[in-house]
Amino acid sequence: MLGNILRTLAFSAFVRHETNNVLADNIITSDEAFFGLSPPIYPASVEPGSSGWEDAFSKARALVGQMTLDEKVVSSVLKRCGTNSLTRFGQVNITGGISMSNLCSGHIPQIPRLNFSDLCLNDRPSGLRSTNILSSWSTAISVGATAYKQLDSQCSLGMASEFKTKGVNVALGKVIGPLGRIASWGGGFSNDPYLAGVLVNENVNGMQSAAAITSTKVSDGRSEYSATAVSSNVDDNMMHELYLWPFQDAVRAGTGSIMCSYQRINNSYGRANSKNPNGLLKTELGFQVHNP
Repeated sequence: MLGNILRTLAFSAFVRHETNNVLADNIITSDEAFFGLSPPIYPASVEPGSSGWEDAFSKARALVGQMTLDEKVVSSVLKRCGTNSLTRFGQVNITGGISMSNLCSGHIPQIPRLNFSDLCLNDRPSGLRSTNILSSWSTAISVGATAYKQLDSQCSLGMASEFKTKGVNVALGKVIGPLGRIASWGGGFSNDPYLAGVLVNENVNGMQSAAAITSTKVSDGRSEYSATAVSSNVDDNMMHELYLWPFQDAVRAGTGSIMCSYQRINNSYGRANSKNPNGLLKTELGFQVHNP
């Protein structure tokens, strides 16, 4: 017995000694050296006359051209309390919106002088959150299991009606980026990219026909566990054959926005990864709108 204890102690001391040697040699003690390795692609691709968004671009330019500096940069934010009442909340950059613990997951304030109503965003994989008196819709993984396009379309129309009634302009979803590898999460339609693409097409058309802008998410390869701490390393074949595939259907359907993922993609954070929005979405797929 004593011999076993001594051997265990000796082995533990050896492991500690070797570990200290490795750390002393600075062998991968931080992953910051691997940040930003995705190839840069600038500027963003813009194809006038080919995207179908020309009228919207023209209206946006006209609106921004009338804004004062204060209206562009610092504007009073109105906090939503329920569906109708509004109270002062503070100051915020109008170009960035704000995350608030109420009906709006993100919010851009109104500019009464220009007749610009506020823009309210809310999460919606299975319906509105942070409010009451609403429906709980089927999870995407359940709809995907039926492979029934009409069901998806009807759910999307009904969900959009609730968003509109509550004063929400932008619906943050559906989720198609993670491909549903973790079924219990329920965020995506399916791990079949073709099926996910067919259903997100129905979803975008259904939601936006009822005047709720879709923000299809999250491109690409999102990890739901420790989302901001990991890098989803995806080679070119896997990116195009699996992860990017359903997004082309969302773009063809006319989704109003595509949300960037929180984690790194090939070691560059999604929002700062120019290869992802500029190279893949805007150049290859022809997406011309915005990436929140």
